[in-house]
Amino acid sequence: MTAPAISTLPDGMGQQVLVVEPYDVERGDRLAGLRTPVDSLLYDGNVGMWLYVDARGVIIARRRPSDRVQVLRGGLSSHDAPPFGMSRPDLRLVR
Repeated sequence: MTAPAISTLPDGMGQQVLVVEPYDVERGDRLAGLRTPVDSLLYDGNVGMWLYVDARGVIIARRRPSDRVQVLRGGLSSHDAPPFGMSRPDLRLVR
């Protein structure tokens, strides 16, 4: 197994751009070009692809075992809104 290629973004951004094997993608990583973070990773042996699934259970990407994957890791804080929205049951309009 090879070490991931690392590129650090400017100070203060708290993110890293990594190029990893398709099975090394971690929960919370965002695939380059996608805003939705990966919640789970599955391997579908029927089609021979790694499947990246979001928190709602939607497949957001597929990769072959021979592909390398570019991900953004880190950088989100507890103050960031999730890309799929958030529940606000007590939200009301004040005039």
